[in-house]
Amino acid sequence: MRPGDVILQVNGEDITGMPLDQVIGRILGPAGTQVTLTILGSSDGHTRQITLTRAQITLHNVTWQQLPGTTIAHLRITAFSQGISQELQKTLADIQKQGMTAVVLDLRNDPGGLLDEAVNTASQFLSSGNVLEEKNAQPARITPVRSSPRHGD
Repeated sequence: MRPGDVILQVNGEDITGMPLDQVIGRILGPAGTQVTLTILGSSDGHTRQITLTRAQITLHNVTWQQLPGTTIAHLRITAFSQGISQELQKTLADIQKQGMTAVVLDLRNDPGGLLDEAVNTASQFLSSGNVLEEKNAQPARITPVRSSPRHGD
């Protein structure tokens, strides 16, 4: 596939006008199985079929690198998914072992995720106080969420 290509069919089923989540549901499946996509090419306007073999994809939600010429770690978190706070704890220990003296926390394009993971992640940087405020519309109330002591100390 190329940027601008349009998926027209999934396994022979027309998906034109279908909501994105339904299209994704038809494309995703068990690792090792196949899915056939009918694609409209953006560069030539021709349709073609491609068959993909689905695979398990391991995402690295916590990554870091040393900023050149410094002892500063650039730490990237891509999503607050299950287990992210434990992965972060290990990564912070590694950063410290490598002699880094500071961390730049990069949350750009992080779509969010699990509230508990976000609280536990923030608690690794904030030892006390509120991590966030949760706002409910019905009934209208704001509830502060405190730093988790097991991660913040």
